[in-house]
Amino acid sequence: MQRIAKQIYSQITNAKSVMLVPHRDPDGDALGSVTALIHFLKNLGIPHTAFCDTNIPAKHSYLPNFEHLKLDNSVWQDKKYDLILVLDTGSLERAGIDKYISNLDYKPTIVNI
Repeated sequence: MQRIAKQIYSQITNAKSVMLVPHRDPDGDALGSVTALIHFLKNLGIPHTAFCDTNIPAKHSYLPNFEHLKLDNSVWQDKKYDLILVLDTGSLERAGIDKYISNLDYKPTIVNI
């Protein structure tokens, strides 16, 4: 487990741009993971975007960095992400991003956590 954590940490710290994605119709667990990683990436100075493919329940707006989550799928055309972290689901389909990834003209590293 520790080796895997080090590999993920290495992927994050070597990334030039990171996309964070929770599952569709996110719950507090998924949103807490995303907002915590937003904080972590800010502290490391790593450019990042957090995207959700569905609306986010307003009841979770108390979470720090909640306001940084994007719902506009144009974020997939705005820049290239060399690392995509998919949180709280093992499925790109459940995250709602399989359609966006298949249309990318580059191959990012994708890590499901």
